[in-house]
Amino acid sequence: MAQEGVQLRLGAPELSAFPEVRLNVLSADGQGAPLAEAELSRLTLRENGVPIADAQVQYVPVGVDIIFVLDADSSLDIIDAGSSETRLQVVQAALQRYASRFMSPTGLDRISLLVPDEANASGRFLSQDVTEAASVLTAVQNYAPDLPEAAPINSMMLQAIEHAASIKEDGRYQAILLLSEARRLNQFLEYELLVEQAQAIELPIFTAILGGQASFDEIDAAAALYQPTRAYYAHMPRSEEADSLFLIWQRQGNQAQIRYRSLQTESGRYPITVNIGTLTAATELILQIAPPEIELVLPAAAVQRQGSTPDTPLTELEPTTLEIPVQLRWPDGLPRMVTAVTLLVDGQPQPQPQLALPQPDEAGRIILNWQVQSVDTGAYRLAAELTDVLGYTTTTETVVMTITAVRPAPPTPTPAPTATPSPIEQIAKVTTSVATAVSRDDWLLILVGLGLLGLLLMLIRWWRRRSSKTTPRPRPEIAEADDELNDVNASLIASLQLVEDAPGNRTDIVLDEDNNAIGRDIEVAQIVFGDSSVARLHARIRKRNGRYWLYDEGSASGTFLNHERLGLSPHQLQDGDEIRLGRLLLRFQLRPELPTDEDEGEGGESGETAVGSDKASD
Repeated sequence: MAQEGVQLRLGAPELSAFPEVRLNVLSADGQGAPLAEAELSRLTLRENGVPIADAQVQYVPVGVDIIFVLDADSSLDIIDAGSSETRLQVVQAALQRYASRFMSPTGLDRISLLVPDEANASGRFLSQDVTEAASVLTAVQNYAPDLPEAAPINSMMLQAIEHAASIKEDGRYQAILLLSEARRLNQFLEYELLVEQAQAIELPIFTAILGGQASFDEIDAAAALYQPTRAYYAHMPRSEEADSLFLIWQRQGNQAQIRYRSLQTESGRYPITVNIGTLTAATELILQIAPPEIELVLPAAAVQRQGSTPDTPLTELEPTTLEIPVQLRWPDGLPRMVTAVTLLVDGQPQPQPQLALPQPDEAGRIILNWQVQSVDTGAYRLAAELTDVLGYTTTTETVVMTITAVRPAPPTPTPAPTATPSPIEQIAKVTTSVATAVSRDDWLLILVGLGLLGLLLMLIRWWRRRSSKTTPRPRPEIAEADDELNDVNASLIASLQLVEDAPGNRTDIVLDEDNNAIGRDIEVAQIVFGDSSVARLHARIRKRNGRYWLYDEGSASGTFLNHERLGLSPHQLQDGDEIRLGRLLLRFQLRPELPTDEDEGEGGESGETAVGSDKASD
């Protein structure tokens, strides 16, 4: 394919996905049409003189900027031979045809329509930078001008070029279409000025010649605009004759885009060249690369891990996972892929549960996870380390987070029962206090009174001995029986018999201490059961005044005595009572101590002595 007269230029490198670089390729032959797709597939690319082998070319919709300039003079009222429409109606039909058939349906095109103003001194925009076809259609249908003898076409063209320059974007195609009979253009247009300004912004000026015929003079008048600006003309006696121009713009709205991975990792200016056969275009890649900046954004500097029971294991405290936000910033304005990100706790990397590497969201935030199932109370130093696709690595400042393991306090155990002082002890205390309060002068009277009292007691005792010889001995009182029971309990051995056994637990436990704590933790209990249903400190058995008392130590599963749950008060244990702790069932037993050989010998001698004494008494 001949490439003479073809213009090739590159848009500015687009770096939003750096190190991927995107380049739009704009091409135009002598009539403004872009290169064919087959031609672009043969391009070669070099960055800083190094060939790029994996460059890809694809077409992307970018849209176009089109400014229609209507030379609305009295000639638009003419109905040409072979037509039933005025020239104005033909123009309106052509514009409606473009809006409905050739405009971008996604709103990428920007369309403006410039007509003479009411004073016929300059132009006015009937529509300006419109992106919806319906708006163009409405503006064209409602246009019903009072046509002057001649329109201010030169000032309108300058106005159109100025507007195109004001909205120009790199890599976006722009064009002007002058709709005129072209017969008097040589009289009104300053060709040199118009062409110079259009070439300065690479703006092609197309011409649609109205009327039934197009003379050579009219074509030459149009050529003075389109040839030096890389455009073309169309003779438009009917509305569809302008379709050839509309197709050129539609093709230019979908531009070829080159995508490749840059080889550069440092700041600098690097030339980029593209060759297509004998055509060459160049641009420059300007890089200002800086390492990323990251910061830990902790929602709270102190976190409590809470349990539901006093003996909740550390691994079951909540929460078990903490989200650690990392704020990422790109000071060079070149956001790029993150290839590694690590959370450090006290200098140790923390594994992440995600299968894929976390990437920043739209706000530049990355969420890391810290698994804290086994983390106990303490202060921990947190930091994060990040590496980008270019190999730049950065680390956050260290932030201290405090974690506290919180469990509910166990219920306060009921204090041990306090022994009540005996009446003799109370009398002794009263006597002592009274003695300290009595003066020395009163002692004589007190001694005399005590002597008389002693004499009276001796007489009463003598009387009782005398009367006991004739009166049968009364049976012992109940209180005396209780005292005897206490003496018996004091001589018995208390033990716990495991009724429902669990593997690894003792089956017969002697209570040889006055205070016996029962639980699962050897550090707080004297009687330890290796069963998960038993709390660390579950219950307690205390010995007071020869009796045994059972306490519940605030266990979650409770302590049961004879199938009834204990409250906050202790309960006295009797021989044969059943105690349940979780899944374990125990029986409290009182049994006499087994006599030793020495005790049996002493018992025999005392028995013989007792028998002898009885014989002697007889």
